[in-house]
Amino acid sequence: MNYLDKTNCNKAKCKSCMFGNNPISLSEERLKEINGYLTGLQSSHVCHVTNKTCYGGLEVQAKQMHQLGITPDATVETFLNTARQVLNL
Repeated sequence: MNYLDKTNCNKAKCKSCMFGNNPISLSEERLKEINGYLTGLQSSHVCHVTNKTCYGGLEVQAKQMHQLGITPDATVETFLNTARQVLNL
């Protein structure tokens, strides 16, 4: 499954997104693990509600790509377009 395909990505954060205002409760270890693979651009994260790619996780990765100078802005749309292009998806 291509988790970066637009049909497989959430369009917004779910109500209990770990990156939102009312985050799901996760252990410190699990938070560190998730943030590690997101900021390392190793993997996307699957939403615990929709089983689609987590929008909050995509925002983290979009910021990382922009900070590294890979994308011209930190939007999820630009991140997804760049990732699809680089990965030939």
